[in-house]
Amino acid sequence: MTQTKTSSEVPAKVLNLDVANNNPAVADVRSTLTELQVPAKPAGALVSEITLNKSAILNREFNYSSSLQFSSIVDGAISTAMMAQSIGEVPATFNIMQDQLQLITDGRLNFESDVNHPSRLIYTFPILKQDDKTITIRVDGASPISDTFLFGNKNKVPVRYSFLRSMEYVASDELMMIESTVELTDGSIGEFMESFRPRAATVAADVKVMYNDPDLTKAAARYDLLDSGDIFVAKPTDSKVRIKTKAANRWDMSNGKPIEWYVTKNVPDEFIGTVKLGVEAWNRYSRAAGMPDLIKFMGRLPDGIKVGDPRYNLIVWDNVQDAGAAYESQNADPVTGIQSHSMIYIPLAWVNIGKDYWNKFSPDMQEPGKAKADALATILKTRTFLDRRVP
Repeated sequence: MTQTKTSSEVPAKVLNLDVANNNPAVADVRSTLTELQVPAKPAGALVSEITLNKSAILNREFNYSSSLQFSSIVDGAISTAMMAQSIGEVPATFNIMQDQLQLITDGRLNFESDVNHPSRLIYTFPILKQDDKTITIRVDGASPISDTFLFGNKNKVPVRYSFLRSMEYVASDELMMIESTVELTDGSIGEFMESFRPRAATVAADVKVMYNDPDLTKAAARYDLLDSGDIFVAKPTDSKVRIKTKAANRWDMSNGKPIEWYVTKNVPDEFIGTVKLGVEAWNRYSRAAGMPDLIKFMGRLPDGIKVGDPRYNLIVWDNVQDAGAAYESQNADPVTGIQSHSMIYIPLAWVNIGKDYWNKFSPDMQEPGKAKADALATILKTRTFLDRRVP
């Protein structure tokens, strides 16, 4: 991987495909923002050139994951900035199309038909050179799907800038992480952590799916399971029939190890013990069943690890004293429900809110946080990730 930075602003471009010559003709676009396909980049933006082994990326299934790290958007309904949200995860494959390397979703999980299942384009990487064994591509911006999350399904605000802040490859996990920024023309900013790695690194070949569907998993009638939305899969009792169901989100704990949680470095010393207690108190349930601990608190996040890194389950602490929500979100393979990672956002305001609830509400009253939870659920209904709802 070779990394450089732009010395000056790179103008926006629109890509016109010259079908006759199969060559892309690139035209500058300075005024008609609604035509943008390739957003501008500010001076100092990162540009990465990466050489990949074709055998490592072609004819293999990957999982693409995206998380919102931070943003300038504050939703008035809950007075909380949109941040520290695991947006979603989907199976994807790489495909070479003329002079581009494409990362494309597996559309089959969204459609009942066994033949009509169009896919979504996640990323397009220009190919700089290639031979029989390797391919060199350029990466210099966020996936074009990222900006659609910032203002929901009806987002009509054009992108002003889309650029990289960092890019890292972790060889031991075959994990590529792309840290990017999207700035819209109204000044709104979103910072994302996108990643992709072989699906087998998260989902074991012999994993058994637990469905959030009483017809397929009896426990779903008893427990309030989490899921990542509707999927179409082959019926367990008849592989020729495709049915709509939901896979329950969960960690694969077959290795016998507890789920590890970290907290960001900015958590005050006076609260880190309480955070540890809040995480590990859940072990009372496994201990009551005579089982090993399910969860382990690992302390503050190690140096160099960033919000949204799919190798870490992270509690993001925020020192703001006026906020209306704390929340958890998870990225999981939608077909099996196996989670890659989760994040929790908790502001200092929640300490004050907790004290207020303690003083004002008696135990026999309705849960005082219900109104705020309902408001957050309403907001998330307006967001999608590659045509899928945000969990």
